[in-house]
Amino acid sequence: MHQGIPGFDVWPAHRLILREGRQTWEAFELSGFRYLQVTVRGCERPLQIHAVRLNFSAYPVQPVGKFTCSDDLLNLIWQVGAKTLRYCMLDGYVDCPSREQRQWLDAYVDSLINYAAFGDARLAAKMLRQVAQSQQADGITMMVAPGDFSVMRFTNIPDFCLYWILAIDAYLDYTGDLSIIADLYPSVIKAIGWFERHLNSEMLLTDVPHWVFVDWAEIDKRGQVTALNAQFVAALRVAARLARLMDSPRDRVRFEQMERAISAAINQHLWDDSRGAYVDCRHNDVQSSRLSQQTNAAVLAYQVAPAERWSRVFDVILDDQRLVLTRFGAAQAESIRFDEAAHVVLAQPFTMHFLHRALCASGRQQTMLDNIRRRWGALIESGDRTFRESWQIIELTSLCHAWAGTPTFDLSTEILGVRPLAPGFSRFQVAPQPADLLWAQGVFPSPQGGIAVGWRVTGDQFDLTVTVPPGTEAQVSLPEADWDVVQVNDRMAHPGTLLLSIPGTYHVSARRSHFSELV
Repeated sequence: MHQGIPGFDVWPAHRLILREGRQTWEAFELSGFRYLQVTVRGCERPLQIHAVRLNFSAYPVQPVGKFTCSDDLLNLIWQVGAKTLRYCMLDGYVDCPSREQRQWLDAYVDSLINYAAFGDARLAAKMLRQVAQSQQADGITMMVAPGDFSVMRFTNIPDFCLYWILAIDAYLDYTGDLSIIADLYPSVIKAIGWFERHLNSEMLLTDVPHWVFVDWAEIDKRGQVTALNAQFVAALRVAARLARLMDSPRDRVRFEQMERAISAAINQHLWDDSRGAYVDCRHNDVQSSRLSQQTNAAVLAYQVAPAERWSRVFDVILDDQRLVLTRFGAAQAESIRFDEAAHVVLAQPFTMHFLHRALCASGRQQTMLDNIRRRWGALIESGDRTFRESWQIIELTSLCHAWAGTPTFDLSTEILGVRPLAPGFSRFQVAPQPADLLWAQGVFPSPQGGIAVGWRVTGDQFDLTVTVPPGTEAQVSLPEADWDVVQVNDRMAHPGTLLLSIPGTYHVSARRSHFSELV
């Protein structure tokens, strides 16, 4: 039984002193656990226990999203990811239902999984507003909201403030609720100002205070932290978008200029050309010798690295011979020793989300699938039916941690191929990526209704079925190939991108010689 973190949590155990006669008792607070133990002590005469019951309680959502494919392991992984998130949705996104029930701002990934599995917008909207309410006078938002950390002047995680800004961006795309911008924009401006004050003359965030987190791994986080700078670039893009929607051209120009300057500084000062990758940090004008998947995934996923560097980076960070799994976190254990010149720190489940974004942005969906099967398949094989916080287990590891459920989002977004192109899916993309799968089908929730997609590879033919809800338009991109024949509802169509603007179900068929060899 997890006894909690000293100073953070209450040990999840209850002692009941019985009186004479039949009686009932129910715990007031929610507890998350896998096993229940009942121990009777000091029983001087026979005791009859009539029943022990559990009441399941969680945020009320329905399993609107669906995904199945020709690989049963991937199907189970998708379901376990959705289940893990379900158990971490109470009155807010809690990072885990057992060790803690706090809303940490890694909930950015949680909300993305929610959009794919449940399509709920309300819990995300509540979270975004609660974080804004936690904002300190200097502009930084709290790593936990709501909560007493702000009153306690507890340490903070600056990167979680940036995830809050990224979560606003995702909320607009997946829900279409633009009304929230007016409420949050002033807080975004203050948060950007907090980070801006920590830029040095080179236009890099330097010696940022509090606890720069990045991931539960031994990343070098001294001085100018590459992943944090890349994340700030992404947050500035969101801020520029919000400024445009708020008709604030002066803010927009300032954010765009800052974004370009920081991107250039990252590429100039934090790139190690001799090793073909981005270093974790730079301290006192000296580049760190440590490389990690976390750092390089951030630079690629946030589109900071120029295109000509991507292949070199992947060659380094995907080399199995170089990957090393470090300890859960340097704060919990002494530093592990490894050869920094030869090894690359492996991403934990949380930052695998960003590695997968980078892989798919470069057309490496097959590599992503292989990674899901290998990493999450090992969890399934070990008997896990919720995904845990980290690949390894120590005393503090929570065994149900929503940030580890990214395959649920990945499979629906990248393999089924559905993503919004305009707020609220008023225009959306269907770009399936078969990789080594024979078929996939599912439903991606949208405010206008479920978007049902199914595709199948049969020899040299690719068949796709798409349901376009009312008030939406679908942009369909077939897997890359030189198609000989493309038909939509048995009518000939141009082999390029298809625009489907009339509500209904469409059947798309594409044929080509040697298609099976390409996919």
